[in-house]
Amino acid sequence: MKVEGNELLLWTYNTILNYLEKLNDPLQKINKNIPIQELSDKLNLTLPREVANSGEAYTNFTESMQTFLDYSVLSGHRHFYNQLYGELEVSALAAEFLSILNNSSMATYQMSPVATLMERKIIERFAQMIWSHTPSFSSDSADGLLVLGGSYANMMAILCARNYLFPKFKDYGYSSVKNQLKIFVSEEAHYSFMRAANTLGIGHKNVVIVESDHLGKMKIEQLEKNIVKSIEDGDKPFFVAATFGTTVTGSIDSFQEIYEVANKYGLWFHIDGAFLGPLLLDPSRFFVDEVATALTAVTAGIEFADSFSLDAHKMMGVPLTCSAILFKRGETLRESICGGEGDYLFHLHQDDHQDDHLNATDIGKYSLQCGRKIDCLKLWGLWQYLGDEGILKRFENLFKLIKYAEEIIKQNSEDLELVLPRQSLILLFRYCRGLDKINKINDINYSIHQKIISRGDFMVNYAIWKGKLSLRLVILNQNASKEDLDNFFHLIMSIGKEVS
Repeated sequence: MKVEGNELLLWTYNTILNYLEKLNDPLQKINKNIPIQELSDKLNLTLPREVANSGEAYTNFTESMQTFLDYSVLSGHRHFYNQLYGELEVSALAAEFLSILNNSSMATYQMSPVATLMERKIIERFAQMIWSHTPSFSSDSADGLLVLGGSYANMMAILCARNYLFPKFKDYGYSSVKNQLKIFVSEEAHYSFMRAANTLGIGHKNVVIVESDHLGKMKIEQLEKNIVKSIEDGDKPFFVAATFGTTVTGSIDSFQEIYEVANKYGLWFHIDGAFLGPLLLDPSRFFVDEVATALTAVTAGIEFADSFSLDAHKMMGVPLTCSAILFKRGETLRESICGGEGDYLFHLHQDDHQDDHLNATDIGKYSLQCGRKIDCLKLWGLWQYLGDEGILKRFENLFKLIKYAEEIIKQNSEDLELVLPRQSLILLFRYCRGLDKINKINDINYSIHQKIISRGDFMVNYAIWKGKLSLRLVILNQNASKEDLDNFFHLIMSIGKEVS
């Protein structure tokens, strides 16, 4: 490597250390909130035609990289409560650097032998977490893949369900299906199901939205009514998705009851566990309500899922993206995707040094991607560094923080109210002091959100749930402190009094 290359890497190393220090500084602004035109003027958004010398090259690189970091949102900061991701576990971050350094593709065992075996072991472990209590379950029968996010995983679930239930579809497409295919999801489900319906040619209008109850859970009676009506209309219901931790409220659907309806009418039963799926590492340790109902009781029926999506880049603190799609019947994935691959990559004959088992680990054969990053290494590195117990302690810390935030809201009931009881790691709440009309409350809380964002001390999102515009607090950074939360709510109440 040239000397200039070493200098760039040394600059990068020191920049990384400085950046990580900022993430734990409570006085650090996490969002500069600069108008787009002003930001464009500050940035040098030109791509040079020619670089004169190594000094200019070094300056171009370091200045543009530093500008990127300076004006981007610090999503790993302990005051970032905005999205379903945040803190980066350093072990996972370090492993991510090394996977990029290796720069291999996950298509074949020959190209990525170690990473292939790591990913298969991770998939096996996830499958055990979901289905190990099923009497007929064998870790050899389940299978899955790490994919580009939970949305991608949900799309894979629909694709494989369609090809499994309609075996001719893979070869002949929609000409092999007489009825209009229908998908059923809760109104609280992630929008990715709509995107998947569009991508797979099913269509938005064929995604049937099922009402949710006062806790954000899918209404079972409504689900069955919608399925029956669809059958009466001559359509073909084939897929229903439950959610393990909805995006807006963190609610958990009733898996057992949804499965019973799905099984009654022959539908594929999928669970979107992108958010809370990692809790299945040991669900007996987590509780979701004031009467201390164990999560194991709440998740009854989860073992009946035909497929399950899970994100490691949310609760587990793995860098974006690191998601998994799991199938109880592994052949469903392999048979639905494989076919059409080139012999130049997936050779038809066996290499002399490989046996049948190793050749079967060319997992690129059942990936929709050809070039695929080694996303397993960052998750593997985290698991090696923390172990099961360290990961579970991380989850417990997150629950302690969200429960503390919940208590602050309850203790300040004259100023704040929970829009619905806490279900998991999300709080939907709003400022309400002296306000009685829904439109007035909505306007005030929107103004509070805008002022918080403009200040840059904290970052929190808002959502409209059943007509109520509310602040949506997500805590996925265990470095947040009780003092941070005290300051956060004090700021909300101060702004609320100011704007109302």
